[in-house]
Amino acid sequence: MKFSAFRVHSKLALIAFLPLIVICVTGSILVFKIEIDQFLMPEKYSIQETPGSRITLDEMSARAQSKFPDFLLASWEVFDDGERPDSMYLIKKKTAEWYRLQVNPYSGEFLGTPTLLSSDLTDWLLELHYQLLLHGAGIVITLIVGILLCILGVTGIILHRRFWKNLFTLRLNKRLAVAFSDLHKMVGIFASPVLLVVGMTGVYFNIEMIVHDIFEHSHDHEAHVFDQPMHSQDLSLDTIVNSGSEHIDGFETTYFVLPYEPDMSITLYGKVPDVGLFTSNYASGINFNPETGAFKDKWDIREMSFLSLLTDSFRRLHFGNFGGLISKILWSLVGITPLVLSISGIYLWFTRRQARQKRLRKKQKSQRLAFDTN
Repeated sequence: MKFSAFRVHSKLALIAFLPLIVICVTGSILVFKIEIDQFLMPEKYSIQETPGSRITLDEMSARAQSKFPDFLLASWEVFDDGERPDSMYLIKKKTAEWYRLQVNPYSGEFLGTPTLLSSDLTDWLLELHYQLLLHGAGIVITLIVGILLCILGVTGIILHRRFWKNLFTLRLNKRLAVAFSDLHKMVGIFASPVLLVVGMTGVYFNIEMIVHDIFEHSHDHEAHVFDQPMHSQDLSLDTIVNSGSEHIDGFETTYFVLPYEPDMSITLYGKVPDVGLFTSNYASGINFNPETGAFKDKWDIREMSFLSLLTDSFRRLHFGNFGGLISKILWSLVGITPLVLSISGIYLWFTRRQARQKRLRKKQKSQRLAFDTN
């Protein structure tokens, strides 16, 4: 069994080498996407002044409509921590192109102009991470790589299932192959739990995206192109958002979506108190009629099944932001380990291959000598 696991482990590692490095290293960087954006573009992603009270959503929406008349508001990510600006997501009229606009919710100031969702460096890294810049084909490739990562983690654990015996052994005074072998085992054992979690959650997200694409194509679905809002302009965004806690106890809106396709509702996503460490900020939600603003239905993560709780936790588990700075640093460091494992693993594979070839040549030489003697 150990020999079979070794063969599977080594062959799959060689197959997945390059895309796995790209996915894991970009993922390691993207753990700190918010911090990188704020460092590189503080004028766009940070609030520079001491915050007071928030300007109403209706007033900010009206300002955006007036200043950027070629765009329609489609969704809105709400931050109320005094550090990050809100993110308005806009669709350009008569197109299906999505743009993002940062707005200081305390002053109402727009921090720049609407930009495409892939405009920033970290957005480009995000596309590289999820799609390898290959769109639909890239999602399939990253799905396969995610599955391979899980298999590599399992086979690695099988190979070193008695890891505790020499867990902290690192023989640097020996030949390079021995040192690399110890390093490979040590790093692999420490990193495998997190890599398995990241791999499995990544596989889930990719399957979800692929199923979504298949569903759209099977129904000949195309993005709806419109030039007028698809909800009543008499409705107050503030009234709808503020009513969230009336329908779900303790509900706090973190993101809401306005209709941008036929038959869509106005939907609030948000967080609620008394939930687990891994519950996301978008786990609960409420739907409203886009014409009348009347309540339609809701879902409260506290009342949902274990499966719903599990799949919702994948968001935090994949990005490692469930434990603040400590978990993010851990996830980021583990994201680099496949690079170490690949370099050490390829070196070990190469040295073993050379040793096998050397033994084969020696055997062939002995056979020739024996033949010549006879």
